[in-house]
Amino acid sequence: MFRTHLLMLFCVALLLSGCITTKTPLLEDVKEEEKKEQSTEEIDDAFAAHSRGDYTTALAILRPLAAEGDAMAQFYLGLMYHKGEGVAQDHTKAVRWWRKAAEQGHSRAQYNLALSYEKGLGVAQNYAEAIRWCRKAADQGHAGAQCNLGV
Repeated sequence: MFRTHLLMLFCVALLLSGCITTKTPLLEDVKEEEKKEQSTEEIDDAFAAHSRGDYTTALAILRPLAAEGDAMAQFYLGLMYHKGEGVAQDHTKAVRWWRKAAEQGHSRAQYNLALSYEKGLGVAQNYAEAIRWCRKAADQGHAGAQCNLGV
């Protein structure tokens, strides 16, 4: 009897601590996870198209994903504007896309945004902003950002 009560108390403690849960995933959570998997496959397709020089296909895949808020798509779209691949080179548009991705925590976009502020590409040169974005990227382990900061 004592062991049964002790086991019940232990189970209640685990439930309250969040170590175990009786909740099943919400349909919205499952759909969000499926959307991420689909997005990853589409990003892979865009990257493959880009690698073979098919910028039209890469852009056709990336633009809707970027517009929906996919940080990886926003980062790659920024790169394409920065390099002028399949689009007219436009550093201002590159910075716009990198900022959207950077604000979602994409470390490479944060680093590219830092470099843009440092060099004044697409934005007014601003060393304070360059350092701020570089720190954000470095905090996530971006080696280039850490090197630039001397970390």
